[in-house]
Amino acid sequence: MVEAHNFEIGQLMKNAGLVHEVHGRYTRFFSIYEKLKRVKNDFEQIHDLTAFRVLVDRIEHCYVALGYLHDHWDPVE
Repeated sequence: MVEAHNFEIGQLMKNAGLVHEVHGRYTRFFSIYEKLKRVKNDFEQIHDLTAFRVLVDRIEHCYVALGYLHDHWDPVE
């Protein structure tokens, strides 16, 4: 799943004309375990099982990238 989203995010950034790098990772099992303790074992409350980092070459491109990501996926509070 991480690899597929890496590709999808990369394509969005490429379509936006942004020079970028995308890195993704899964949350470690111990981190999930610790989060489950905090939310009383309600797995549905854990929204960050994967994480992505998008690196761009200019600060203003960061906001452009964020806008493209929010157009494609709804932000979660």
